[in-house]
Amino acid sequence: MLDPGSEGLIDYLVVGGGGGGGAAHAGGGGGGGVVMASAVSISVGSHSLAVGAGGTGPYGTMQAGNDGLPSSFLGETAVGGGGGGSYSGLTGRAGGSGGGGGYTTAGGASMQGASLRGQAFGTAGGNSGANGGSGGGGAGQSGAGSSGTPNGRGAPGGNGILWINGLYYGGGGGGGAWAESSGGNGGLGGGGGGGSWNQTPGTGGGQARQSGQSPVVGGNGGNGGANSGGRGGGGHLQDSAIKGGDGGTGIIAIAYALKS
Repeated sequence: MLDPGSEGLIDYLVVGGGGGGGAAHAGGGGGGGVVMASAVSISVGSHSLAVGAGGTGPYGTMQAGNDGLPSSFLGETAVGGGGGGSYSGLTGRAGGSGGGGGYTTAGGASMQGASLRGQAFGTAGGNSGANGGSGGGGAGQSGAGSSGTPNGRGAPGGNGILWINGLYYGGGGGGGAWAESSGGNGGLGGGGGGGSWNQTPGTGGGQARQSGQSPVVGGNGGNGGANSGGRGGGGHLQDSAIKGGDGGTGIIAIAYALKS
């Protein structure tokens, strides 16, 4: 609940929770949708708000990541990011930004609607044209598609969008690798890195309130950065112990001028 003591103008940023990465040869989760507006008049009194949680990444094969939850403020809604796709034909899920496709499947579409007073952002997840996972969509850039070169490398997640504080929000998660290859990097704005069994995992996306996680070798996807709407990275192997990265929580940020 926000309760300003006097009327004035504010800038605001609303970011949905990030989607979780898929579990096996999987797509990265999609970034939370982003809504921003400037010089908006706000009245004295109480104003409700809600911050969306990130979607969880599952264990094992044949499971897509879970979607992030929406954030809302002053009638605006930032849709949660879509979960990343996985092995056995599970496509990336639609969301604020769509989850990346896993193992030859398509990425999810963006479902982010328009802003009431400013701008809204969300993109699609990448399509997997081979056996590596594709990147989740970021608020400012679509997730990259995997091509199988070299040997099923995971594709990078899309970058988030830059706000007035110099930080990015809503970065997409990197795709998980196939076989002897590397995971995809997470997008700027807290996207988690994609998993790899025995090569180089993807690097988590920075320039965020909290950078996305860079996972260790072993197959798990990296978690998205908290309070950034960053998405989880895709996992690598078809193994009950391998987990897709969890999406980061969303955020609502407000900027206003102090009276002299």
